[in-house]
Amino acid sequence: SFGVTAVDPDDAASLSTSLLPSGASFIDNGDGTGTFDWTPVYPQAGSYDVTFYADDGSPDTDSELVTITVTPAVTTRLEISPDSVIVSADSTLSFEISAFDAGDDPSEAGTITWLLTSDIGTIDASGRFDAVTVGQARVVAQSSHGPVDTSAWLEVIPGTPVEIVITPDTATFILGDTATFVAYGYDADSNVAEFSDVGFETYGPIGAIDSSGLFVASSRGVGHVAATSEAAGLSAATGSIIVETLIDPIPLGDRAVRPGQSAVVLAFRLENRLSEDKALLGFTFHDGTRGPGNAIQRLTNIDSIYVYLDRDDDSTLSVADSLLSAAEYAAAVSLDFDTLTVPAYSGYTFLVGVRAGANPRDGDSLDVYLVPATDIETADGSVFVGPDTVNSLGYTLVDGMISEQISVSGEALGTIEPADSLYFILTVDLPCNGYSQDTLTAFSVYNEGSATAGDFDSLLLFVDGGNGMWDGAAAEYILGMLTFTGDRWTISGLSRPLTATSNRLFLGARLAEYPTNGATVAFGVPQAGIEVSSGNDGPLDGAVFGGTSVTILTSEAVTVSALPINERILVPGSSSGPVLGLRLSNTCANIVDLESLQVNFTGADPHGATQGQLDSQIDSVQLYLNRSGEIETMDSDDSLVSTATVSAGQATFNFGALPIDGVGGAVELAVVAHLSLSNARDDSSIS
Repeated sequence: SFGVTAVDPDDAASLSTSLLPSGASFIDNGDGTGTFDWTPVYPQAGSYDVTFYADDGSPDTDSELVTITVTPAVTTRLEISPDSVIVSADSTLSFEISAFDAGDDPSEAGTITWLLTSDIGTIDASGRFDAVTVGQARVVAQSSHGPVDTSAWLEVIPGTPVEIVITPDTATFILGDTATFVAYGYDADSNVAEFSDVGFETYGPIGAIDSSGLFVASSRGVGHVAATSEAAGLSAATGSIIVETLIDPIPLGDRAVRPGQSAVVLAFRLENRLSEDKALLGFTFHDGTRGPGNAIQRLTNIDSIYVYLDRDDDSTLSVADSLLSAAEYAAAVSLDFDTLTVPAYSGYTFLVGVRAGANPRDGDSLDVYLVPATDIETADGSVFVGPDTVNSLGYTLVDGMISEQISVSGEALGTIEPADSLYFILTVDLPCNGYSQDTLTAFSVYNEGSATAGDFDSLLLFVDGGNGMWDGAAAEYILGMLTFTGDRWTISGLSRPLTATSNRLFLGARLAEYPTNGATVAFGVPQAGIEVSSGNDGPLDGAVFGGTSVTILTSEAVTVSALPINERILVPGSSSGPVLGLRLSNTCANIVDLESLQVNFTGADPHGATQGQLDSQIDSVQLYLNRSGEIETMDSDDSLVSTATVSAGQATFNFGALPIDGVGGAVELAVVAHLSLSNARDDSSIS
């Protein structure tokens, strides 16, 4: 409020104003003064121009423009409306906000942020709430000026029912069983909504149900339970409700299965206790294999699955039983077959078997099961009552290594010859065991060919250097040399990790200096020739042959070489001493008996002589076995083998048998001439 004064020397002027802001007033006191009074309220913040006029009745009028500035009040409090409210889940509600200053006068609310204290719906920036979930919460409003208000409570109740759901939806009962069915109503946001009236009834020959939902299974068959709310105009029905056909698992006990073998892992009996026949169309089986690996690894344990009708009812697979269906294995396998009728008040036993893969994981347990409610296909949709899952008691454990898991390949070398060379002769691929690292501790090979241990200098075992190919001994990792043990060559004391699905080894062979010519080499891995630290030894079922035969090619002969003897002067009528030294070496594998030896006599006479004259200079020649090792002289250690005469320039020594050992055995022989006293001529020479 403020005063206004107009000064006039003659008379008091009358005062007036231009249009005033809402709520403002001006009083002319009649004495040249006046009073302006105004209390601004929200939302009158801003600038206002007011003109004051003074009029003394003359033509001239005086005026003054006054600008009045109203500053906003400070907002100190918010108020949410409505403060407490109940809404249904299928409705919306808009909340409003009021702001007040310290004097409790209305003020500017600022920008409002809306929040809910629990997740019962959504609220947008304008305060519009969309109810979704039954429950309670508080609404929170926060002003950009700082104040916050929280409502007392907000409750969401179920909306109008739009659906009925009955539980249980499907069930299988034995005659005389009781169960309570419950009908739930749901609104459009899937909240449970109560009904004021619900009635139950059954369809199909299954039994009776009262108004509370209590069901009594009084008749065998398949049907449904229905629920109706007339007030809501809704109704619903369950899935199949079955009253009794039976299925019972048959225990099998514990057993072991080798890789590649088949075994029965599930046996069960179906009983039809209904008064009508039931037509079976197939089964679905699920993988129940156990082991430390993941599902994909465990599935590789089994190649195929099959189901038999146990016609002799002995729970054992035999030639009397009938194969119904077979298929490749998977996590879930459906085996369909021609319609099999189970007569009323009768039953059948079924046997389910699997064939283990070539590389199953040792120690895993092979198993399958079925779910009676879903896995037995019948022509009329009947369900067989039984446990939740049908699974035979007992374990079928994978155990052992078989020949099919081991790959052995011989090199097609054709022939090999004795030399200081290592022949790459065999490739062996070994499986790993289970899911973790196994260790090779012993390895053996055998020969299906005719070569014996004496034909080999050594057999060496190598591990592949990494590229899967033999690149020579220097490029591969050597494990060691094999030792012949009577029927095989073996290396033990190994500690070689087997980590890959297939682990490659190479066998190298070096021939003896004098092997048997024509002997054959055809290596393989013998039964029980592989030992590993896990005990998964093998092959359990027989040897694994490399498939290739190689022939040893060598020259077998007795070779003759001359030993050096110095020249000497001979005296007629005396022994010449050795005039010829020979070394006979046997490269054959076996002993050779020498029976005769022919030598040529070469003589020369500077004066001229016939062959007969030259021959006559020698009375006889002797053949000695040199035992002393000194070929220039014969002594008591040496042995006389034979005596002969020279005729036509030749001398032939005949003896019963002079043995020369095989594989490089040798003898040294010396020829000694006894000179004729009368016919030996001076200056002649003999050799």
